[in-house]
Amino acid sequence: RLTDEFATKGYFTNYEGESRQYIQEGGALDETFFFALIVIYLILAALFESFRYPLIILFSVPMAICGSLLFFFNDTATTEIYTLDGMKRVIRMAELAADSPEALRERPIISVITCIISPFIIDEKYGDFIVTAAESGVPVVCPAEPLCGATSPVTLAGNVVVQTVDSLMGVSLAQAVNPGTPVIFGSVAASTDLRDYKYIAGSVEMGLLNAAGAQMAQFYKLPYYATGGMTDSKTLDAQSGYESAVTGLMCALAGSNFIHDAAGLMEFAMTACYEKYVIDNEILGMVMRAVEGIRVDDETLAYDLLKEAGPGGNFVTAKHTRRFMRKEHYQPLLSDRNNRLTWQEGGSLRTWEKAAEKVREILAAPAVGLPEDVRNRLLEGIPGIVTE
Repeated sequence: RLTDEFATKGYFTNYEGESRQYIQEGGALDETFFFALIVIYLILAALFESFRYPLIILFSVPMAICGSLLFFFNDTATTEIYTLDGMKRVIRMAELAADSPEALRERPIISVITCIISPFIIDEKYGDFIVTAAESGVPVVCPAEPLCGATSPVTLAGNVVVQTVDSLMGVSLAQAVNPGTPVIFGSVAASTDLRDYKYIAGSVEMGLLNAAGAQMAQFYKLPYYATGGMTDSKTLDAQSGYESAVTGLMCALAGSNFIHDAAGLMEFAMTACYEKYVIDNEILGMVMRAVEGIRVDDETLAYDLLKEAGPGGNFVTAKHTRRFMRKEHYQPLLSDRNNRLTWQEGGSLRTWEKAAEKVREILAAPAVGLPEDVRNRLLEGIPGIVTE
């Protein structure tokens, strides 16, 4: 600018030494940053098999970082659950809700999930969580999530080895801190898509791995927390149904005591869907009927009834039929068992449409909250709770 104002026409300025080097390096940095964005975009496009999602990520991540920093500098009184202080507050809230620490130990209303990092690591954060929960006498779940070919051997047997050792590490630490702490052996073991190493939530191998975990838990005589019932589908289609049903059923029939993520999750566990919760409730009803099995005793064998009806007889009007028809046979809420004409007269609704109607019905129902005395105890005992 000074050159334009004062220099004689035909003269120009130039930079030498460190100033020249600074300008050249600045230009190189701009070019490097530009080409880095292109490379990152192409990598994301290959991973997502889409040119649209990488653009969304490249724009949203900087905005999210800026928003987080703004929130950080403007907020002075927040507590995150995934901190030691946050977990202590949750335990204190449970003690207040239960009326006393002793009442909470007698009848726990919370448990703490403390993830082990595969393979064979208890990090500082979750190690502190295990110790704090054990000292408080709160039930501790110690799941591990080895991924085939990524954080465990690609073979299912090798994955089960990692999952078993990892979970037992958490169980052992809890018992070392406070012998007798209620602990649950756990698994979130899963497979990966070996084309791009995505986490997969709906594969049959995930069902097998978590069913194997149930057998290991029974070997060690520990209660078991499995993971099943999810889908990698992005919509409520056939894939969503068969993946959720197969993995959930395998976990349940193998003897799992608790099946985590059993309802509502889809798209690699990145999306929760209200309608899927309703559909999965139907699936889980069938799964639990399968777990119940076939009761065999004098009443269910019905020898006397068979003799009474005789060859060619029927059992439509028998008292035995009325007594057992609802106990022995699961009554679905969504499944359509009408003939085609009746189905068409009812609007030809598909399963997800009936699930959506149920969702609207549930959301329209009066909200359920804590009793007023419990709510007041929590507000008085835990400072900083936001009530609106």
